[in-house]
Formats: sequence, structure tokens, C-alpha cells
Amino acid sequence: MADPREPLDVDILSGMMESILKLSADNDCLKQTELARAASSTAWLTGIVTAIHAENENHHAVISAWTLCCVSLIAASEKHGDASVSAVGESLKLAKNALIDALAALWSDVTKKDHLVEGDAFTDPEIFGWRVGVLFGLLSCLSIADEEIPILDAASRNALRSWLKQPPRQPELWGEAVVAHLIPWVTWLRINDPTRRPDAEISELATAVIVANQPNSTIALANPYYDFDAVLRHRLGMPLSAKRRSLAREAIAGNSYTAEALLHLLVRANMKGKCKSLWARFTKLSHHRLVLDKSWHYCLVQAPTGSNETKIYPSSYQWSQLKCEALNGICRGEVPSVLQRSPWLLALWWQVAPHRMNSEAVRVFVDEILPGWGT
Repeated sequence: MADPREPLDVDILSGMMESILKLSADNDCLKQTELARAASSTAWLTGIVTAIHAENENHHAVISAWTLCCVSLIAASEKHGDASVSAVGESLKLAKNALIDALAALWSDVTKKDHLVEGDAFTDPEIFGWRVGVLFGLLSCLSIADEEIPILDAASRNALRSWLKQPPRQPELWGEAVVAHLIPWVTWLRINDPTRRPDAEISELATAVIVANQPNSTIALANPYYDFDAVLRHRLGMPLSAKRRSLAREAIAGNSYTAEALLHLLVRANMKGKCKSLWARFTKLSHHRLVLDKSWHYCLVQAPTGSNETKIYPSSYQWSQLKCEALNGICRGEVPSVLQRSPWLLALWWQVAPHRMNSEAVRVFVDEILPGWGT
């Protein structure tokens, strides 16, 4: 599956997993014994695929693959009526353990290096900002998981917390997908930093996205369906593969997939003045999300069905109503309950599929790790 030093080809691996687990069509159902065998085969496939990446210390690819495995198993349990996750339980436990090991290996690797540069120092600046953003997301998820399931020893845990509080570099906001890296981090920071800094970080990120994506903007951020490779190729005038949609043909300015979730975090932080100052520009954006037909579709890289929903906010809004939406919103039940109970895994899923991060998913994530924030 391509160069073992490159990011994982998620589309290929997800297609293979969906075929094994019968996630490609709604009418294919597996019995519990069949599901258990399919789950075991999926974990076995993931182990085979990640072996060469692990040999090359490509932790990002290994983490992505095992995250995809975990989430695909959860999708299969939802689809095939395994509400207790008993049929996929052993395979899911194995996949989670492998995922945790990969996260810990990544952190161990980071601690051994004096810098975050990889390969040729003259060409690395093109992707350096992307790599830093990836680390923000993955290491925040590791720390959140470590709170739930002790993974690191005391010294390593304290070193990770220090890194997250004072990262050596800042990520590049190359597209809205970066928000999926940073929301776990700012939420983690809100728990672990008692100062006003977490609120300032949320404010800065929300402002950057809302301002950049204004109508007629020349610096609009690519939506989260575009990964860094697509954005970089667009910048450099390089062609994409035939199966991928060109960013040049996409209407970006005036649209956002993440601004609403970010504004809701500002509301939770009780930053009424900041919300008021951003509101006029916020209302100029068309806010998009995919409404899924079934909860297990949330666990697929590409949902087979669903409807695109666009929301445009009015020029004036009651603070009480905005606060109610930020804290409660419309509960569509899109995030499977197993993912809701594992917020670190939910946030890791966003690292693989940033387009699955929306206002409802962020609300579920925040309520699980920081209950009562904003009430």
C-alpha cells in the first residue's frame, strides 16, 4: 500500500475493511458468528498492512490504520445488531491495544528528538506545519486516553503534559481539517491550564477560520474533505489523481464546515463579547454539514447516503438561544454510543476523517471529558 514512509492510503484500506465487514450495502447482514470471524479478519488485515509502516517507524500511518480498524468494528457492531459489542469485542480490544501502543511509540519517538524536522531540512518546511498539527491532535488524544486508561509512566506523562502546554512549534492553518487536530488540544488545555490562555487559543482559532473564509476571500481555507496533500498540490500547481476532485473547482470562500463548532466553544467559554464582534462575519458564511441516515455511517470514511445541510444565521440572535444550541443543540444521535464513551477514540477518528467532526460530535466529545463546561 504505497510508500511505507508516506501517510496511509485511508481510502484503500477502508474499502477493504468495508468489504470484509459488509459495510458497503445496507442489506448485507452478518450473523453474530460471521461478524466475529469478519472482525478477526479485519484486525488481522490491519496487522499485516501496518507491519511495514511500523518497521519504518511511520507511527502516523500505524495509528491511522488501527483507528480505522477500531471505528470500522464499531460500525459493524452497530449495523449488524451487536449492541453489546460482544461479537467484535475481542478484536476491538486487540485493535485498541495496538492503537495505544502506536500512540505511545509516537510520543517516545518525539521525546528522543531535539527538533521536529524530518528528512531534508531544505524541503521539509513545505510540510513542517502539517506535521506539527498532526502531533497536536495525536498527542492530545494520547493524553486524554492516558487519563482514562493509564498508559504512560509518571515521568512520561508529565513530559507529555508539559509538551502540550508549551509546544515547541505552532501548526499551520492550511485548511479546515486542521481544526480537527486543534479542538482536542484546546479542550485538553481547558482542563489542564487554569489560566485564560485556553480561551485565548479558542478565540484565535475561531477568528482565523471565520475571517479567512469570508465571501470573496483570497485566503479561504479548504474544507475538511481535502487533505494536506491535495492542498499542497493545489498550491504548487501539481495535478491530483483522476479519482480526486480538484480544489480549483471547489467553491470555498463564503463557506465553512467548522466555524459553528468553534463559535459554540466560544459560547461555552462565556466569551460573549468575542462572539458579538465576530457575529456579522459569522452570518456571512454558509455553514455546512452532512446529515447521516444511520449512526454507523458516521464510522465510514465515505457515507453511502446522507443529505447536505446548509445553515445561514440571521443578523441578530439571542445570546440565550445561542447558548442553548451550544450546550444542547439538535441531538441526531449520529455518534455511536461506543464512540461517545471513548472520547479519545472519537477524537482520533477526526484525525483520520476530519470531515466527521461537526458541532454535534464536538459537543459529545466535550461533554464526555469536560462535563458542565459552559453551564
